[in-house]
Amino acid sequence: MSLSNHLGLLGRKVGMMRLFTDDGSAVPVTVVDVSNNRVTQVKTQENDGYVALQVTFGAKKTSRVNKPIAGHLAKAGVEAGEIIREFRVTAETASQYQSGASVPVSSVFAVGQKVDVQGTTIGKGYAGTIKRHHMSSQRASHGNSRSHNVPGSIGMAQDPGRVFPTWLQPKTSMSSALTKHVNY
Repeated sequence: MSLSNHLGLLGRKVGMMRLFTDDGSAVPVTVVDVSNNRVTQVKTQENDGYVALQVTFGAKKTSRVNKPIAGHLAKAGVEAGEIIREFRVTAETASQYQSGASVPVSSVFAVGQKVDVQGTTIGKGYAGTIKRHHMSSQRASHGNSRSHNVPGSIGMAQDPGRVFPTWLQPKTSMSSALTKHVNY
């Protein structure tokens, strides 16, 4: 659920490309598919205690949708989507949309507007300390054997005689939420 009172769009990253400016310099651009956003429910102050729009994106097989969600989407007359999110909006914005209505990009964003893009980073699985914590490797030669891509000593001395918890250890480098502030 968004904490700002603005309607947003859901999408999927398609890939990267570059655009050239007038002076010939290349600018990297992320391409996001935000087509086919549709309203699944309009929440009102009287019925739900707050005002919000519930939006879905993408397509999902009906056999992959559980029965409560399938009934909820059938009531709205909307095809099942990959994700469903709520956006808190003002009552005036909510009154512009009905269940099943499509949300066009032009009604949400203007050219040159700054937007927040929120997504999930990719997980890298079980990673060592060099990859996970961006440490530097040891020397490739000159006395080093079998210790090239390891962090080295991480303990202290006889006191405390242990490695502290939450120290930089190899572990699963999982996916995490990430927010970027970009221009539209």
